[in-house]
Amino acid sequence: KLPDGNTPGTEEVPVTVTYPDDTEDHVTVTVTTKEQADNDAYEPTTEDITKDYGTPTTEEDVTGAVTVPNYPSDKGTPTITVDDPNTLPDGNTPGTEEVPVTVTYPDDTEDHVTVTVTTKEQADNDAYQPETEDITKDYGTPTTDKEVTDAVTDPNYPPDKGTPTITVDDPSKLPDGNTPGTEEVPVTVTYPDDTEDHVTVTVTTKEEESKPHEDGHHHGHGDNMDPEGTNKDNNKDNTNVNDNNNGNPNVNDNNNGNTNVNDNNNDNTNVNDNNNGNTNVNDNNNDNTNVNDNNNDNTNVNDNNNVNPNVNDNNNGNTNVNDKNNDNTNVNDNNNDNTNVSDNNNDNTNVNDNNNDNTNVNDNNNGNTNVNGNHDSNDNRTDNEDKNLPETGNNEQSNGTLLGSLFAAAGTLFLAGKRRKNRTDKK
Repeated sequence: KLPDGNTPGTEEVPVTVTYPDDTEDHVTVTVTTKEQADNDAYEPTTEDITKDYGTPTTEEDVTGAVTVPNYPSDKGTPTITVDDPNTLPDGNTPGTEEVPVTVTYPDDTEDHVTVTVTTKEQADNDAYQPETEDITKDYGTPTTDKEVTDAVTDPNYPPDKGTPTITVDDPSKLPDGNTPGTEEVPVTVTYPDDTEDHVTVTVTTKEEESKPHEDGHHHGHGDNMDPEGTNKDNNKDNTNVNDNNNGNPNVNDNNNGNTNVNDNNNDNTNVNDNNNGNTNVNDNNNDNTNVNDNNNDNTNVNDNNNVNPNVNDNNNGNTNVNDKNNDNTNVNDNNNDNTNVSDNNNDNTNVNDNNNDNTNVNDNNNGNTNVNGNHDSNDNRTDNEDKNLPETGNNEQSNGTLLGSLFAAAGTLFLAGKRRKNRTDKK
């Protein structure tokens, strides 16, 4: 019944002492069996650690990987320490290392274990960087998927590791060539280790080149182009449609045989020519609203004023409709056969000719309100001066203007008669 050592505690072992005379004594021997040592009673366990490349292993990583299963909480807590923290893996060396650890129990016994730490290979998307080349496309030429993927390379990727896969994230959004400018096309590079890199390829679509017009000229910005705010030429045989202004919305020419439609103003709204055979429709003002010519056979519709709203010619056979004033409102000619409708004043309101056969409607004064010709057969309706004003020489100027107008009328009548004679001779 001697203690076997597997049962901690104290036992009394009876002992008999026999003497030579055959007498005896009986005594007991106390035997104490100690408690089992912790390092003998318990066995620590460990878990392996795997770290990404570039990520160092910490002491907490290692001690957290060691446990002592079934250790009684009432006995205290074992202490776990890394034997040499300076030898912990720094993450820059791929591979596996064993980190020594000591477990010290409350009974001062110890266990010694190791924790396995594996540092992974460096990820391809971390080890390698794709490179891209810019793409430039002509206007109207779409960019293809292959052009974009071919513009991406990974020059340092080892051939023995495989070939990265390069894909356009959204091929439906590739530039179609119809929008000038620069776009960034997203691309994904997938490596054999299933990691990814994301890059963009810059695609530039060039501006549309100017195209030759029917007149043989190249019309680009500032010439005869739509949309609103530029100049339009819809003719078959037009030489010049010019706009040299700073703020003009429309200079339009819709004729078949016009030579010049010019606008040289700073702030003009409309200079229109809708005739079949007109020579000049000019606006050289600073602030004019409308200079319109809607006739079939007109020579000149000129506005050389600074502040004139309207200079209109809506006749079939007029020679000159001129406004050379500084502050005129309307100079209108709505006749069928008129020679001159002129306004050379500084402060005139209306100079109108609404007759069928009038030669001259002139206003050469400084302060006239209305000079109207509304009859069928009137030669001259002239307002030369205000009787209350002193003589300034305006009468001579008016007479000169009238004489010039009469010569122009005579010339017109002569040309008209000659045309009639030619037509009669042909018949």
